[in-house]
Amino acid sequence: MTEHTDITALLAPEVQAFIAAHTHDDIRELALQQHPFPQIPRTALLQQIQSRKKSEKKLPTWFRTANIIYPPALSIEQTSSEQTARYKSQFIKGGSMADLTGGFGVDTFVLSDNFDTVLHIERDSSLSHIAAHNFRQLGAAHITCIQDDCIRYLQDSNLTFDTLYLDPARRNDRQQKVFLLEDCTPDIFGHWPLFSSRARHIWIKTSPLLDIQDTMNKLGHIAHIFILATDNEVKELLFHIDTLHPAAAPPLIHTANIKKDHTDTWETTYGAGDDAGVRYDLPQQYLYLPNAAIMKSGQFRQLGTAFGLAKLHPNSHLYTASELLSFPGKVFEITSVIPYQKKNFRQWQQLTANVSTRNFPDNSEALIRKHKIKNGGDLFLFFTTLHTGDKAVLFCRPAAS
Repeated sequence: MTEHTDITALLAPEVQAFIAAHTHDDIRELALQQHPFPQIPRTALLQQIQSRKKSEKKLPTWFRTANIIYPPALSIEQTSSEQTARYKSQFIKGGSMADLTGGFGVDTFVLSDNFDTVLHIERDSSLSHIAAHNFRQLGAAHITCIQDDCIRYLQDSNLTFDTLYLDPARRNDRQQKVFLLEDCTPDIFGHWPLFSSRARHIWIKTSPLLDIQDTMNKLGHIAHIFILATDNEVKELLFHIDTLHPAAAPPLIHTANIKKDHTDTWETTYGAGDDAGVRYDLPQQYLYLPNAAIMKSGQFRQLGTAFGLAKLHPNSHLYTASELLSFPGKVFEITSVIPYQKKNFRQWQQLTANVSTRNFPDNSEALIRKHKIKNGGDLFLFFTTLHTGDKAVLFCRPAAS
């Protein structure tokens, strides 16, 4: 981590100009060149260049702002993207907020626009110092940085807030990755009485691997659950606990797939992830694939009901309809449905196509090898099992939007 004494040296105009000029250079080649600034450790300079490069797309405001100091590249990889932080800012609002696990401060800074007073609490002294400096560069004068353990800070003070925000660290004392809330730091469950006594609204950002139902059972009082994906990859779960929300009432679940030009959203009241009441049918004119955020939600029955879709099979999560609908996911036009039988193999052998499998014995790689299919093109082959038990190949092309 960059030490406090390094920051002043790194902010020298000639050093900042060097970092900007070499942002896109090969870091390995730079490491072999003569070190231009003896007053700065070589590793500290290379770290700034590497981290700045990683921030170009993930944190564009930081990248564009002069005299930003960056933590190690791993911290940039693990932090929220500015894109997801701005999506969250639509919902997290109030008068006062404490980010109890502030880190590099991306969420703190973006959310701070919605609050009059904001505390950024971070136990790592170097990271706290970097965040404080960057907030000044970004013009966020109303954010107060406190270098302390958040549990100790809350226990030693009597402060209350409208909102607490937590992103528990997902590495244990041995620096191994963890994702269960009880294994993260701080321990949400062990300190819940303290947290819930200091704010009505508590927002907890977690790993996308976390089991939603299990977390609901353990936390209670969850009013909203957000599943955030970027470019169809789930990045984080966000739980909003309102201590006045009835513990037995089901939360509202929000799914968002954030893309460069737009965001696909869908929400529903959380229900058990079973298929009771689901309608099944054979493939119609269009095939619907839910995006990754919806898949993580497990709300398959509610999705079918909301859009009037039928499923092809209980285990495939492929939907079909005769109409072309605006849908939070991918939509294909089905041009033909061919039984997966040996006599039909020649109809897809040696084709150029994109192969996908759903509830099928062989995976896509095995099918590509077996049938000598060339990967690519605008033809999509879905190898799947229908609700009748019959295996079939769906020939599809992307539906016109």
